[in-house]
Amino acid sequence: MAVSVRISDLVEYLQGFGVSDALIPLLIMTSSFESGLNNNVIGTNSNGTKDYGVYQINVEGFYENRDKEKPDKTLKLFFDKIGKKYKQEEFIDKINNNEKFASQFVAHYIKRLSDNPKSFGTDGDPLNKWNAYKDHVVPFTKGEKIDRDLESVTDAIGAYVNSYMQVKSKEFKNLFNYDSSSIANIPSPNEGNNGWR
Repeated sequence: MAVSVRISDLVEYLQGFGVSDALIPLLIMTSSFESGLNNNVIGTNSNGTKDYGVYQINVEGFYENRDKEKPDKTLKLFFDKIGKKYKQEEFIDKINNNEKFASQFVAHYIKRLSDNPKSFGTDGDPLNKWNAYKDHVVPFTKGEKIDRDLESVTDAIGAYVNSYMQVKSKEFKNLFNYDSSSIANIPSPNEGNNGWR
């Protein structure tokens, strides 16, 4: 059964793991299209492989020749970074059911894609590895019609705006930074002589 994930948690995790603020709303919008922002979601691809979790990660794609005993370089580097190697079944379970772990892996993967755009064939955009990004999010960013049902488009745009506002919240706090005690002595419109009668 799908389990809803909070956008605020995803933003916090992605920022904490070093994903660029510019990419976070786009990735969360992509995840909205991919998984409905839910954990415990398994999608089946046309080639028979499966995508897992909130980010819909194709785990088999990170194993050489789909051999579950041979993680590829991206996965080996990730295991080295976190100091633990998982068997494929364990890795699938973590990706599918733990949004913090999945966010950590996605941050690692995005960094690899960003650092090696030619070898990964991303044309300089690390999110190009997600079909929903290419098919739905890129048209959105260009002001084009998104070819999906109204509900999923509305949900995805809401996820984009929500995550964008959270990413920008620090800037907004600084922009509107004020000392709340400075307004404590201002009389309400119903009190005192404020010039209105």
